[in-house]
Amino acid sequence: MNKIILWFLPLIFSTKLLLGASPSENKKVILIIDSFQGMGKDIAQALEKSDQYIIYVATQHSNESFLMQNIGIRNDNLYFKSVDITKENEAQRLIHEILQREKRIDILINTIGKGLFGCAETVKIEQAKEIFEINFFGIVRMIQLVLPTMRQNKKGLIINMSTMVSIEPSPCWDFYNATKFALEGLSASMAPILSHWNIHLVLIESGFLSPPFLKNSLKGEEQLDQKNHPYQIFMDNIWKNNEKSFESTESNQDISNLIKHIIENPEPNFRYQTTPYIRNIAQKLWVDPTGNENLQKQEEFLEKMWNP
Repeated sequence: MNKIILWFLPLIFSTKLLLGASPSENKKVILIIDSFQGMGKDIAQALEKSDQYIIYVATQHSNESFLMQNIGIRNDNLYFKSVDITKENEAQRLIHEILQREKRIDILINTIGKGLFGCAETVKIEQAKEIFEINFFGIVRMIQLVLPTMRQNKKGLIINMSTMVSIEPSPCWDFYNATKFALEGLSASMAPILSHWNIHLVLIESGFLSPPFLKNSLKGEEQLDQKNHPYQIFMDNIWKNNEKSFESTESNQDISNLIKHIIENPEPNFRYQTTPYIRNIAQKLWVDPTGNENLQKQEEFLEKMWNP
């Protein structure tokens, strides 16, 4: 299971801190659960210029020199530890330590996500469980752990990073798509309930974010008849198509700026699509309650993948 590293960035040390007051007394405390593409670092860079935040970022990188060289934030106080959010005891310890120091968590940003490429029949159930543990249950675990302090303070913000696959599923990413549908369903169910405590829950539906997503993705390992593999040509062509698509990706910086905007908005939307293209897809999908128009569009595209 992938290990996640926590690094802590106390951005401003005031006179009050020197006297023993909590460093977060007048600042929002943010916990970012990093993606496997390093988005947490970029979000921290977008936010650290302000003196309004204290930021904790959990990331998979365990190399301190890598963090120091790549983070781009000059701060003498950089602390990190290994945390696996798929393990209950480690996730609890993480939240406990933050609350011991800061007394609260104001904002939780879940950007963690890992891909699993393969049509459903080509994926082992163990692989599907692993991807759900990271992309869904790991996020659920973090939400459950931060909600008590948010409810107690009667305010909070949770940002869940979804993708456009929850609107228009990407072929051959069946279980990855399923994790995002699960996350969206959970978020839509929780949002109106959490509003009772003035806790906002936000979904960001992005496009392709970075080429490392493909590199870090798992591939289905179910062994089918290799002499007559029913999906091989189709999956090979989809993979090549994905490689081209990922050459023109959205930047982490664009997403980071959007998140900064959401944090600064006292009444954020429930959903944000990151590009006009994704917004157009969403508008078409939700205008057609049957889903037939979107399905036909997908079928026409995929027919070309069977017979390139």
